Amino acid sequence: MSWTLPSLSRVAALTLCALTVGCAKTPGGDPNRVVPAEAETVIVVSSLDEVQRRATTFLAGIEGASGALDLLADRFGLDLRSPEGPEALGLDASRGVTVHVRKVGDGEAVVVAASVSDRERFMDKVGTRLQSGAGARPLPGTGDVLHFELASSVVETPPTVPPAAEPTVAAAPQAVAPATTLALGVTSDGVGVLVLARGADAGAVWQAVATTPTGATFAGSPRAAKATATVGATDATGAVVAPLVTFVMGNPLPDAPESLGLARGIVQGIRDSLPAWEGGLSLDADRLVLKVAADHVGEGNLPVSWVRPEGSPEALAKVFPKTTTAFLRLRVDLGKVRKIPSFLREGLLPERLPGLEGAPLPAVSDLIEMVDGDVAVALLGLDPATNLATLGSRRVLRERALSLVHVAIAAKLRDVEMTRRAFAGIASQLGTSGWSVAELEHTPYRGWSFVRDGMHYAVLIDGEVAIFVIGPGEVDSFFAVRDGRATSLASLATPSASPTQGAVGAGTANEALGQEGQTALGLVIGPLRLARELSARGVPPYFLKIINDVRVVAASVRADEKRLGLSFQVDLR
Repeated sequence: MSWTLPSLSRVAALTLCALTVGCAKTPGGDPNRVVPAEAETVIVVSSLDEVQRRATTFLAGIEGASGALDLLADRFGLDLRSPEGPEALGLDASRGVTVHVRKVGDGEAVVVAASVSDRERFMDKVGTRLQSGAGARPLPGTGDVLHFELASSVVETPPTVPPAAEPTVAAAPQAVAPATTLALGVTSDGVGVLVLARGADAGAVWQAVATTPTGATFAGSPRAAKATATVGATDATGAVVAPLVTFVMGNPLPDAPESLGLARGIVQGIRDSLPAWEGGLSLDADRLVLKVAADHVGEGNLPVSWVRPEGSPEALAKVFPKTTTAFLRLRVDLGKVRKIPSFLREGLLPERLPGLEGAPLPAVSDLIEMVDGDVAVALLGLDPATNLATLGSRRVLRERALSLVHVAIAAKLRDVEMTRRAFAGIASQLGTSGWSVAELEHTPYRGWSFVRDGMHYAVLIDGEVAIFVIGPGEVDSFFAVRDGRATSLASLATPSASPTQGAVGAGTANEALGQEGQTALGLVIGPLRLARELSARGVPPYFLKIINDVRVVAASVRADEKRLGLSFQVDLR
């Protein structure tokens, strides 16, 4: 049983109504009480007061974010800017909110629970919002618990009438999707519960939720403790700090695609070995951190040796300019690939790098002999000839992607002389094939540029790395970084957490840049150049103001033998 996007958007809107309120007068009940310990999918918000305070402070650091709050107030009738939110909805914001999913026979129900201090106001305001904002229509005979049905979820199949000239044939029965029903009420201990059920009776689910006995709840389970520990935040004393939001869920990863061929079995096996994920979200005045992790189950370990080559990570970010828009780095043990017999390797690997078949690069089999350990792919920026119309055309993006953007690929060198000989051979060949070839030398770099028919390529080689650049005018920025005339991308690393930042932590950007830990995969986005280029192309200032206040967006993937972890971080200026 799955939920459609419109249904889930209504759930998100209703949950948001509870998440974005201030302080209440009368204590309500504990929403954690209704979440069973065995629930597979759970979201727990620790304190609405704290969420509102931290979220308001964080959004205040993003110029123009108030427009999003205005839209929220106009669309859903919820004013995030006002401290009177709980009185309007009857909620006790000193407590939090819980969301969990229950399996009910062949159906499924999403249960949202919040602490209620004013039952009448809560039932009136939320019931009205269900009808006006979510498109629910009331059902008769509800009593103390209000029942609704989402009108858009009811599928009515009109009868088919065959033409008179045709013989009447009985129509085959058609399966009709079950309607989404809702039940809203307040339990005797002051917990407001909203149930959205599909393929199940929302009223019956509400009664089961309301009578959940105290005792074995999710809040006191080992899974809840693991979700809190995943964020790894501590205060100045070293004590673990609960994040604003914690969650657990089943494996959200899709099945491995058939297009992977022989590798599909390996990828699918890894996916199936990570059945449950947990994580949390923390927020400070200028930093948002989201971390999730999953434990490997079953025999054996995760194949982490493939992403742990010998030696320390090469900090490739130090050779890229700070204005690089997006930087993706990967650690991979190519030594294992080189040990695969050549006849098998040729069947598994493409002859040329996908998407770069026409570029002046050695064959993949040769590249594997030249480089080792660390590889990075970076989006430097937009080509001057690129406009918003071309960026909005999927056909143009698919056919001419490399002519619209400037890109660079860097790799840690294993054999410097072999790399230089290979590109010298390419330069000699292209020099007699209509290309304009020029040698480049800027200590410690030596390389070549290749130009023909509007295509601009360059390769820079020193004793540590090789950089392949696509797009005119980009080589000088790499020279400037080497000379100290420009700041490198490595400067986007974030400082370690201070005592005042202990509830949030730091390090994701450092890991993604390759400056901390043994991360397998890292992504860093810096909007400085992109904001400038989009401004020159007429993008509305409102959007640019928002991205201008973002210093760095970073994500990293870290793998151990029995655990896989992902981290996402946003730092404001």
